[in-house]
Amino acid sequence: MADTTISALTQGIPAGGSILPYSTGTNTLGVSVSAILQNVGNVGIGTITPSTMLDVNGTIKAAALQVPGCLLQVVQTLRTDIQLTASTAYIDATGYTITITPKSTSSKILVSVNCAAGSSAAHAVWVKLLRGSTSVANFNNYTGAPLNATYMVLPIVMEYLDTTVLTDLSPVTYKLMFRSDGATTVSIGGPVNNAYEQGTAIWTNTITCKEIAG
Repeated sequence: MADTTISALTQGIPAGGSILPYSTGTNTLGVSVSAILQNVGNVGIGTITPSTMLDVNGTIKAAALQVPGCLLQVVQTLRTDIQLTASTAYIDATGYTITITPKSTSSKILVSVNCAAGSSAAHAVWVKLLRGSTSVANFNNYTGAPLNATYMVLPIVMEYLDTTVLTDLSPVTYKLMFRSDGATTVSIGGPVNNAYEQGTAIWTNTITCKEIAG
């Protein structure tokens, strides 16, 4: 069968009919790009009584399938080292920058952080997540307060759903920044001093981006 357009195809549907013509044989039906079925009710594949707009009685195979809420892609950065600072100004947490290129402008990005922060004394460490140069989330143990990482390593486990409207498919970058309260040295990625820890365990730290279809 030669290629045909949906408009030409649907002209052959009798009034009240629900079955497309050319439904027998082994010929392949080709349609033009961006063709639209209009005014034909529900469409059935493998069924003559479709109950929804598209009713398929069988397995669907596609190069890509985008359904709201489904996972389109995952990008992750892994770190096992430790970074220290005594700075009271936020600095980039080395290795905690990640970039994801969206597949759709209707998508949302779910950012997951799993790492450790520490302090060498009875003081706190401030940690925040940025989208580009904009701060989007702070890691607080209560409103307005930093993480109290007194003489220990405090695990940071956090998920942030970025619902910013995507205007195009340009890459989106997220990163962690951290700082000291000025009274002591703090760390990201593990303990400031293993003397405060049990043994010398290697900490696995990750920042992950998941694109969720909108």
